[in-house]
Amino acid sequence: MIEIYIYDTTNISREEIEQMYKSISSEKLIKISNYKNEKDRICSAVGEFIALKVCSSKKNINLSELKISKGTYGKPFILGVKDYNYNISHSEKYVVCAISEIKLGVDIQKVVEISKDCYKLFLSDRELEQEYNIDKIIKLWAYKESYTKYLGMGLHLDFSKIHFKDDGYVHNRIANQHEKCFFFEHWVDSKYILVLTSKYKDDIKIKKYHESFKFQGIVINIKFLREWNYFDFHKDRWRWISWLALIPTFKNRFNGRIVHLKFFYGDETNGEQF
Repeated sequence: MIEIYIYDTTNISREEIEQMYKSISSEKLIKISNYKNEKDRICSAVGEFIALKVCSSKKNINLSELKISKGTYGKPFILGVKDYNYNISHSEKYVVCAISEIKLGVDIQKVVEISKDCYKLFLSDRELEQEYNIDKIIKLWAYKESYTKYLGMGLHLDFSKIHFKDDGYVHNRIANQHEKCFFFEHWVDSKYILVLTSKYKDDIKIKKYHESFKFQGIVINIKFLREWNYFDFHKDRWRWISWLALIPTFKNRFNGRIVHLKFFYGDETNGEQF
């Protein structure tokens, strides 16, 4: 059984957002803080929260005990939990989380106009020989991203080297191989296309996620203390290129941020810190 959870973030409350942020990992918080768009920050957090919440319910494991790790190319998985695979995607207001015992990938895209110069970058040579309307072009992108996420490579794989055949086979020119996969597509509404990829055909159940994001039980509070740049420490290691630290543009462009966060239970003054 493959379960696909769909959540519309349109009416999510500020209280739910704050409670949800408290229940996801500090690594995830740091990552989503880099998103410029608040919608992207919220959707990214919602996807991880659903994956953890469903896992907690199915495996009877306390939510706070679940830890997320990543594969070589960044595909997430939950440490120490067998027969639980998930994949997340979001586009504008919708968040999708696909869950199964088998390996899978999922993508959702909103149909928007794009230029020919743009889609020439991800369509294969054979696909460029055909005429497509915008719905078909966006659908092809969703198929390709779903497939590469299924492989665990995501955007690290050149989409223009992937070609789909009518019999369900995928031609991957990079690996020079043909692979048969199961594909499922679903229009969430007239503007959003969802595509799922898995190795084998399985029953699919689509669920609208309605559960509140209010976190019950022990609430983990997070306080931002300070942020700095790696150039600010161990300047002796940079040697002759340390002068780059004097130029704000280079300092921000070529260097990651370090964030100091404080985690504590209950009241900040009297609560337990960790």
